[in-house]
Amino acid sequence: MVVVVVASVRMKTLLPHPISKAGSLGTRRTDAFDEPLFLVIRQFRGFHESSLCLPSAGRPAAPISGSAQGVRSACLTFKKEMIMLHTRSLIGWVLWIVCFILVLLAGASYAVADENGCQYCGMKKAMFAHSWVTVEREDGSSTGVCSVHCAAIDMALKIDNPAKKILVGDYNTKKPIDAETAYWVVGGNKMGVMTKRAKWAFESKAAADAFVQENGGQPAAFEQVMKAAFEDMYEDILMIQKKRKMMRMKKEGS
Repeated sequence: MVVVVVASVRMKTLLPHPISKAGSLGTRRTDAFDEPLFLVIRQFRGFHESSLCLPSAGRPAAPISGSAQGVRSACLTFKKEMIMLHTRSLIGWVLWIVCFILVLLAGASYAVADENGCQYCGMKKAMFAHSWVTVEREDGSSTGVCSVHCAAIDMALKIDNPAKKILVGDYNTKKPIDAETAYWVVGGNKMGVMTKRAKWAFESKAAADAFVQENGGQPAAFEQVMKAAFEDMYEDILMIQKKRKMMRMKKEGS
């Protein structure tokens, strides 16, 4: 820490040993020298206490040694040191701001990455695009989840924020399609996502019929699919908990 007293001092009024015309200390006053004096009372980090000081009540000003050129040189040196000090301080602030921005960018990157994972189970969209459900709400927000199962959880938790539109991945093409106009198949021999009873969406009726013919299941409307999701919720949650417990035990045992 540096404590600095800056004073504009006129030599003719404050110097007990006036400066002579020749530039050295003399016995008579002169108006030839008029410089601001930067008086350092206490300094750290390489600075030294100055022999210059202001007069105070009951104490005369300390004598000033050296010529006017020496005083001017000391002032310039002090100004340079102060500029360096402020420069270092400015650089420190700039570095702090840069670090803060990097932290914000890292948080933004994490948020973007999190949008590609299910909010409730963490399953990645890249692996479950064929069952991915995106719920767009009336307030402009949207939620991406891995399956109809997690979409049902989301709807129950956000009962005061109704869905405006729901998109679901086509089972074959993985392209997002309107869930309400999609052709759905419930059940079949294909294991569902987060559920024992699978629920798949198809853009065309022909694709849905072909799936049923090959894998079984029942054609259904979107409303029937959501009712089935809530009917299956209890058993599906128990199944998921059991699977995760087994995975933890396997991981701890390895």
